[in-house]
Amino acid sequence: PFHITDALNDDRVIGHPSREAVQAYCGVPLMDKEGKIFGTLCHFDFKPMPVPDGHVELMEAVAPLIEKYDKVTYTPRRKAL
Repeated sequence: PFHITDALNDDRVIGHPSREAVQAYCGVPLMDKEGKIFGTLCHFDFKPMPVPDGHVELMEAVAPLIEKYDKVTYTPRRKAL
């Protein structure tokens, strides 16, 4: 899991292009059957705010359900030109 409560005061995202717009973020990885990340289950906000109690745990519990479903239906997208 990765979370940021105040992007403007978090050195981990210095230089990130969305740092000023997205100021709070919480995400857990979605893994394919080879263990590679193919996406994230996340939520974000445009103002600083703490991650509410239980949100990371809930997202971690839901992620395997999405991964299982997505193994059947996932088709990689082509990058936009």
